[in-house]
Amino acid sequence: PYTARGVVVGMRAVLEEAFGSAEFKGRSILIQGVGAVGGDMAIRLKKLGANVVVCDINEQRAKAMAEEHGFEYVPDAGHKRLIELCQADQ
Repeated sequence: PYTARGVVVGMRAVLEEAFGSAEFKGRSILIQGVGAVGGDMAIRLKKLGANVVVCDINEQRAKAMAEEHGFEYVPDAGHKRLIELCQADQ
């Protein structure tokens, strides 16, 4: 949990620098790998208002996390296309 918390704090700093606001609300964030750290990060980011999308090489785990916490799910092999679509929106 400490690593996930530290990463989220770092992400807030990046948001503030890049966009002038450290708010996650309304932002889409893809978490690739929802093990101990990624799973905890996904939960924290969802609580902060982010639209969380998850994928993992272990698709069962990612699907279970998505269902339990209300995340969007993309197959591990399909996440690259999602990144391309998000970049096109900027």
